[in-house]
Amino acid sequence: MKIRKNYFALLIISCLKTQDMSWDPNGLPIRQGVHIEWQRTVCPGEPGSIIFVWSDTRFGSRNVFAQKVDSTGSLLWGAGGSAVTNLSGRQEDPVAITDGDGGAFISWVDYRFDEEGDIFIQHVDNQGNRLMDENGVALARIDGRQLTINMCTDSLGGVYVAWQDKRNLLDDDIYGTHVSSDHQVVAPASGIAIIEMNGTQGAKSLEYAGNNEATIIWSDTRSGSGNDIYCQKLNMEMDKMFADVGLVVAATTELETTPRTTYMTNDTSFIIWQSGTENTDIYYNLLTTNGLIFTEPVQLCSFNSPKASPRIKRNSSGEVFIQWIDYRSDPTEGNHFFQRITGGGNIVWDENGVQLDAAGDDHHARFSAGQSGEVFVYWERGTFPNVDIMYQKIESDGSLLLDTALFISDATGYQSMPNVLVDNGNGAFVVFSDQENGSLNLKVQKTQGSTANFDLNGLIAMAGLDGDIEYTMPIYSDNNVSLTWIDARDGKKVFGTTIDDSGPNPEFQNGLALTEFDSYTFQLENEPATLLAHNFLFTAAFDASSGAKLIHLNKFDLEYQMQWSSGGQIVYQGSADQRKVQLFETQDGIGVVWSEIRDEIDFDIFYQRYDLNGLPQFDSSGVNLINGFWVDNYVEGIYPTPDGDFILVWVDDIWGAGSLKYQKFTLTGQIADDWPSDGYQLSSIGDPEKLSGSISASANGIVLAWEELYNFNKNIKANIIHWDGSLQWTGGLLLTTADNDQINLELAVDEQSQTAFVIWEDFRNGNDLDIVGQFLDLSNNSLYGDNIFICDNDLYQQSPVVRRVNEGYFLVFGKMKGGWKYDPVLAGGLIYMPGCAL
Repeated sequence: MKIRKNYFALLIISCLKTQDMSWDPNGLPIRQGVHIEWQRTVCPGEPGSIIFVWSDTRFGSRNVFAQKVDSTGSLLWGAGGSAVTNLSGRQEDPVAITDGDGGAFISWVDYRFDEEGDIFIQHVDNQGNRLMDENGVALARIDGRQLTINMCTDSLGGVYVAWQDKRNLLDDDIYGTHVSSDHQVVAPASGIAIIEMNGTQGAKSLEYAGNNEATIIWSDTRSGSGNDIYCQKLNMEMDKMFADVGLVVAATTELETTPRTTYMTNDTSFIIWQSGTENTDIYYNLLTTNGLIFTEPVQLCSFNSPKASPRIKRNSSGEVFIQWIDYRSDPTEGNHFFQRITGGGNIVWDENGVQLDAAGDDHHARFSAGQSGEVFVYWERGTFPNVDIMYQKIESDGSLLLDTALFISDATGYQSMPNVLVDNGNGAFVVFSDQENGSLNLKVQKTQGSTANFDLNGLIAMAGLDGDIEYTMPIYSDNNVSLTWIDARDGKKVFGTTIDDSGPNPEFQNGLALTEFDSYTFQLENEPATLLAHNFLFTAAFDASSGAKLIHLNKFDLEYQMQWSSGGQIVYQGSADQRKVQLFETQDGIGVVWSEIRDEIDFDIFYQRYDLNGLPQFDSSGVNLINGFWVDNYVEGIYPTPDGDFILVWVDDIWGAGSLKYQKFTLTGQIADDWPSDGYQLSSIGDPEKLSGSISASANGIVLAWEELYNFNKNIKANIIHWDGSLQWTGGLLLTTADNDQINLELAVDEQSQTAFVIWEDFRNGNDLDIVGQFLDLSNNSLYGDNIFICDNDLYQQSPVVRRVNEGYFLVFGKMKGGWKYDPVLAGGLIYMPGCAL
C-alpha cells in the first residue's frame, strides 16, 4: 500500500466578493513529482524490440505506463511512454505479456474501488494505443484482497492471468481467468477458482504449456505441517486438466518452496522447486497432460552446499536454463550459479553448475537465454548506496565470454533491479533503475557480444522526480507569484519558480535549483525564509556542513540568477547552532534576525543588516537584541514600522512554558524611545507559539495570530499590535472553539477589502486534518462570519500557506495525503493551482 502526497493550491475569494472561477479547476502542475515503481516487467515487441512497463505519479495519482525500445535505442512510444492507465486512485504492480503482434496485455492491481486491491487488464497495440475500455477491464472486482499477478500467453494472441485472492477472508487462494485475443474474458470481474483449499495457496508460477493451455504451480500449506508443491493445467475455458485439488508435485517431510515452471516442447513443462530448511536443495521434474514424467524428482546439483531461490528460462529450442543461489563459497550472501537442461531433462553443463562471477560479488541477477544455448546475465554489484549493474555472457558450452564482467552502469549512486530480454540472436536488452541524481530513473542498454550499444551507463527511458517538498514559500508581487520551497529530489535544496496569470513559467518546469548546499530543516527551529525586496529575492536556509546549523543567505534577481558571489554567505560563522531566522526590508537592503546559542547556555536573539551588495552593516558578530539568562528567546516575527524602525515579536521560553512578547527597535538595534526595556507582553497563557502576522494599514499596526492551549486543546487566537504598542483585544480574540486541535496556522491581509484571512489545520472531526479558515473584518475589528472549510474531504490536508494575491482574493497552498494511512510511502510531491472560488 502506498500513500500519495499532493501539493495543491486554491484561489480563495473573500466572502466580500461574488463567486467566480479563476483558473482551470483541474489544476496546473508547478512541481510534479514522478515517483517510479519498477517491477521488472518486460516482454517482447516486434523482432528487435522490447516492451517494458512501470507505474509512476506524473498525473498525481499512480498510473501504469509502457515503453517500447528498438535495437537502435529509439523510444518508439514517445518520450514518456504510453499511458496504459490515466485513472484516479492507485494502479500499480503491472505485469505484461506480448500479444505476438508487437503489442501487449498489461494487468495491474487497482485500488480505485477497494483499498485491498482489485485486478484489471488492458491491451495496447504495437503503437501503444489502448484497445480495451479506457478504464481497463476488471478481472476481479470482488471484496477482499486480490494481489500478486502472474500472466502467460495462450500462443493465440490471448493471455492467462492468475492472482492471489482473499475473498474467502481466511487464507490466500488462487484465482484466474483467460482473456482471448478479441478480449473475451472468462468469468469477468470475478475469475475462476484455480485452487480453493484450507491453508494458503501462494508463491505461484504460471507459464504456457503447449496446446494453447497453461501450467500453474504453487506452494501449498493445506497439510498443516509445512509447505508442499502442487500444480494444475488449464485450458482456455479455465477447465482443469488434473483433479480439482491439483496434482501433487512434492509433499515430503521437508519444506518445499519457491516453485517455478516454464514450457519446453509439445505439451511438456519443466517444474522446479526448493526443498529443505537449513541445508536446502533444488529438485526438478517434467510435466505433461498425463502427469509427472520422473517417478522421483531430479536433484539439480549434488554439491554439498545449501542452494536456494531457483529461477528458470527457456530458449526457442525448448531447452531450460536454471539460475540459483549457492552458498558453497559464501555462506552468508551466496553466489549465482547456472545450469542448462536439454528437452529430455538431462544436465548439459558441469554437474556442479557454472558460477557467474569469479569475484563473487553478485546480487539480484536476471537472465535470458539465446537460441544457440547461450545465456545473457545482468546483476547488481556493490553495497548500498553504491551499486553498479554488471553483464556477463555464458556461452553454450558453459564457459564465460568475458574474463572480467562488463559494467553496464558504473555511475555514482544506486543502480538496481535489472531485467533482460534476448534480442533474437542479436544480443540482449536490459532495463534497470538508476538513482545517480537522487531520483529513480529507468534506463535501458543493449549488449551484443562484449560491448554495450547505447549511451554510456545506459539510455534514460523515463526520468523520475522523487523526494518530498516542504516549506513552500509564495510571495505575491505585480500579479506574479515567486514560489520557493525545499526540495528533496537530490539532497535538500532550495528550488524556485514564478507563476503568472497563465500559470507556472515553462522555463522553470518543476522548479529551478537555487542553492548548491544541502539545507538542514527542522520544524519550528530551522525553517527557511524568503523575502522579496528591492526587486530581488532573498533566501535564508540552514547549512549544517560545518557541524553547526548556520544561516546561509542568497540573493537572486526575478529570473533566479544568483547575485552574490561564492553562492551567498553565512550570516555569522560560529560554532553554535542558529535557529528561527527572519528577514525584513530596510531602506538600503535587508535585515536579518535570528536566535543563537552563542553563549552555550541559552538562545539569544541577534540582528544584522546588509546592503544590496551583501556587505554587513555591523561587525561580523551582529547586534544582540535580546539577551536572557537561563531563558531561551526565539524569533517569531519582524515587522518594519512606518517610521523606519521595526517591531520584534518573540517567545521567551522557560523550561517549556513560553510567553509572546514584542519590542520596538531602531535600525541600529537600539530600543526605540518610549518603549519599555523588556518590551510588552502579547500572550502569556496556553504556551503560545507558531505566530503568523502581517502589517495592515487598515488595522493601524500588525495583525497577528498564534496557537495556544484552550480547554486542553490547541486553538487559534488573534490580536492587533498598534504602532504605539497598544493591543486591540485584551487577552486576544479566539478564532475558533472547535473540539480537538487547530494547528499550523497562516495569515494574510487584503487592504482593499479590509480583510484578514487566517487558515489552519483542523482536527475537529477527530479522524483527519482539514484546512479551515476565518475572516477578520478590519474595518470594525471583528470576526466576519463563521469558520469556513477550505478542504474537508476524507484525506489529510496539511501545511497550509495563504497569500493575498488581488483585491479580495487569497491564494492557499497545502499538502494533501491520499491512500492508506498505515503505509506512509512517499510518491513524490505536487503543487497544484486550481482557481477555486468560495
